[in-house]
Amino acid sequence: MATRQTASTRNNSVEKIKMKKNSRQSNINEEPINNAKRRRIEKNNIQKTHIQYDSLEKYGYHFKNDKLVSIETGKPFKFDVFSDNDENQKRYESVGKLIDNAVFELLENTCQLQRVTVPVDAKKSEHTSFIFTSNDLSTANYLMVIIHGTGVVRAGQWSRKLIINEGLEVGSQMEYIRRARAAGYAVIITNTNLNSFESPRFLRRSTICPIRGSSTAKEHGCYVWEHFIRPSHAKHICIMAHSYGGAVVLEMAHRFLKEFDKRVFAVALTDSPMTIYGRRVKKNVLKMLKKRMINWVVDTEEVDTDLGEDDCCQIRSAGHTVHEWTSYTAIDAIFDFFIEQRILVDFASSNQCGLAPGFQSLYSILQATKTKMGSRTLRANLMEPLIDVNSIHYRQDAVENLIDDEKLMFQIQTILLHFTDVERIILACIQENPSRTVSAAEKRITMINQLRRILDILPTLQQALEQSTSDLLKNLCSILNDQRFQVILDILNSQLTIEQTVSSNGFLATKIRRIFSIRSGFDERLDSLRADVIVVIDDVELLEKEFSERFNMPVRYNLTNARGFSLEIIGEFKGILPANVISVAKRQKSTFITTLQLAHLSDRFELLYNDICLLTDQIILILLAKIRPHFGCMYRLIEAISIIDMIQSFAEVSKARDYVRPMFGLNTKVIKGRHPVIDLFGQQKPIANDIELCKEMNIILVTGPNMSGKSTYLRQIALLQILAQIGCFVPAEQARFRIINEIFSKIRQHDNLFTGQSTFSSEINHIAFILNCMTPNSMIILDEICSSTSTNEGLALATSITETLCRSQAFVIIATHLQQLTSVGYIYRNLANYHFNVIYNDKIGSDTDSDSINRLRRFHPQTILNQLKEQNTIIYSYTLRPGICKDLHYGIALASQIEDLQTVVELAKCVAKYYIRKKESIINQMSNIPNLLMKRVIIMKGFCDLIYDVSNNTIQFIEQQRIYLENFQKRMHQYWSISSTTTSSCDDDDNDILVESPTIENN
Repeated sequence: MATRQTASTRNNSVEKIKMKKNSRQSNINEEPINNAKRRRIEKNNIQKTHIQYDSLEKYGYHFKNDKLVSIETGKPFKFDVFSDNDENQKRYESVGKLIDNAVFELLENTCQLQRVTVPVDAKKSEHTSFIFTSNDLSTANYLMVIIHGTGVVRAGQWSRKLIINEGLEVGSQMEYIRRARAAGYAVIITNTNLNSFESPRFLRRSTICPIRGSSTAKEHGCYVWEHFIRPSHAKHICIMAHSYGGAVVLEMAHRFLKEFDKRVFAVALTDSPMTIYGRRVKKNVLKMLKKRMINWVVDTEEVDTDLGEDDCCQIRSAGHTVHEWTSYTAIDAIFDFFIEQRILVDFASSNQCGLAPGFQSLYSILQATKTKMGSRTLRANLMEPLIDVNSIHYRQDAVENLIDDEKLMFQIQTILLHFTDVERIILACIQENPSRTVSAAEKRITMINQLRRILDILPTLQQALEQSTSDLLKNLCSILNDQRFQVILDILNSQLTIEQTVSSNGFLATKIRRIFSIRSGFDERLDSLRADVIVVIDDVELLEKEFSERFNMPVRYNLTNARGFSLEIIGEFKGILPANVISVAKRQKSTFITTLQLAHLSDRFELLYNDICLLTDQIILILLAKIRPHFGCMYRLIEAISIIDMIQSFAEVSKARDYVRPMFGLNTKVIKGRHPVIDLFGQQKPIANDIELCKEMNIILVTGPNMSGKSTYLRQIALLQILAQIGCFVPAEQARFRIINEIFSKIRQHDNLFTGQSTFSSEINHIAFILNCMTPNSMIILDEICSSTSTNEGLALATSITETLCRSQAFVIIATHLQQLTSVGYIYRNLANYHFNVIYNDKIGSDTDSDSINRLRRFHPQTILNQLKEQNTIIYSYTLRPGICKDLHYGIALASQIEDLQTVVELAKCVAKYYIRKKESIINQMSNIPNLLMKRVIIMKGFCDLIYDVSNNTIQFIEQQRIYLENFQKRMHQYWSISSTTTSSCDDDDNDILVESPTIENN
């Protein structure tokens, strides 16, 4: 019964509502219509029948000079607002879709991008999304991925509102694409907001259906990574994301962590709330991203001002307070961050090449900096040198200016000595909730006084820099001209004591300076406490005078942390001490005594000092709150002082050691280059050697005995390259370098007990990393590759690795003991064989060269003749020469110089003679090979040359082909005739067939 009553009650209420609605409608219909109301209804009816056009031109607008303007008047776009909000929204959406299509056309036609369907395997009847990619996605080494934010924007846009009101340059991604393409990047433009479509599945209403692979922005980003970024050829990827695009980046980094860490070198965000997006991300992902991600956020500070950091990225100012504008205002800073103007030196290479701080390293040579900031900047630049030629030239001009103007360099060095660690000062000043202990107060008082002294001396440094002719030093001088420095100094001078009462150093003098840091008259309680301190000091001085008169000896008081106040009796004291002395200590010829009265004065002084420090700290915290809004200029000051200090260090080192200014071009050529570390720390003057690498000869294979200088030469090449690209001069007579972007090295390898890798396994993994990451602009240094396994396997792997490197455009320098590896140079013309010449006198073989002896006389005149008279002696010339080092058992000769190995050496000589006879017998057998086989080998060599020329596009036109084949035929006849004489003249010489043929060697 209760249920029936409830149902009947509900039916009655529904009928009542219908009756009220019908009565209200009848009242409306019965209401009389006046003229004003009739016109309003007619106007609304006209708006509802408004036509939505299919092009911007039909609306009377088009894009001109990247701005949306009227076709007739040329005035900016104006949206006509009507009273019907639904119609306004429809019209806005219509115009927005037309703008989307206009941007898509510009991406395809102007930027030469191609539209690619997502998903890639979509059926004809399936709804799809799309992205835009450049045509060189499968070939470019560098890739930029651009991700827009959430909302109505589509691919190629930051803000539809900005496109309409400000133009394409501000609201679209066109400028990013132009700069990326100009810098050699391939480009992928994502489309994260096209996630669904309306399906008329039911009669009454449509259903929103997701698009496969793009149902959400995160799914779209991961799909793009799997199907476009991962298969691409790019080994160096940078990502630009706006707003919610940061969440997409986090999802990509989380799902593809290892690949992301390996290939993505930089991530730039604009006003993305990463503190919110990063809450559910693992700590290892955030730690990985923090090294390579910067977020430019809305702020009133200048563009690129450092604003600190959060858990996953650094934070910098975008220079604008409106969210949509951040991608446009921060574009210069973002591309500086992307291109980074720097190269990669991996950690292993930094240790192997001698870059890391330590004795006899490149860092120790250049360490002539005057500040800690300069030292840190120097170390960072050694690990990440510049790649922008203009930036390098700016530094070189500054170094040359200081070398030419010694007075200016000395003046700058003297001023820099007064600069303490500004970074530590800023860190202490920007803390929001600092500790309120006495020790923390002491640090803040010291820091604030150091800051004031730094700001005091800035005008002096500015005046010195104004004398320079270098553009870089002038730009740094303009940084020091910031008016905010004077504002901060005025605020500090208003409360800090300008003239310090104590100028001496020491424990007591430091405490007195802290006590009188604040001006007198600023705080009555502080003045009262300081008056009590003066009374304590006066009492101590009276005791000092009293004891001096009693002992008739010079006495002075001092303060230490352990003893407090004490009296020092200077000289030998042999008298009787008074009864009130409670402690005595002797140090050298002085006697230190402490009385009961001094102990009470020490306790009194300590209590007063602690109260003064805490009270002074309260005043300083208020002072810091006043200057904190102006503190943005201090970060630029750190950068300026660091670079100035590093530049003067380069100038001092270059001038003292006769370095020359290097040039830059497409090739590398160094005449009489010296190893910079040996040039400074070596006991004798180093032997200078040349370096020459170019596109046609980009690989050097160096052979030679142990201790001949191969590894030193490899390190010398890397160090000179780094010196040149950080803007310093180099130790050589002349130098020209090609700009490189990466340095990889394998000079020494050890096993790893923690990972269970043997020496060979560790070496192969390192080489695999180099082969996967190298680019045409890389430099690769390999010392004794594949020497940790058997000879045959090592030779096979070394040959394969060398041939792989021969097919690249990277600059490669290889040192090896494998003589057979030199034969690769006969197949690949871009490999040059060099060796380090030695003078060797032994019964097994002889390679005494008069030219080498004469050359060595200049460097070792006192020992050269004596050493040549002895047997089993190797004299190293450390001189690089073209050609292959002859295998004359240098290792046995080196071992023979150790007296404890004479028995072993004699047996080794017998074994070596056995192998020599075996080799000679093989040569004698090969001399009986028919000439036909020999000629076949020669012809195969000729066809190798033909294939090489064709693969390098040397032969392009028909006339060139005819001339080339005629010359090829003549060359084959010449090889044919020489092969006969070579085969017939083979005797018991130590030469190999074909390899030592003079014709083949010349080619």
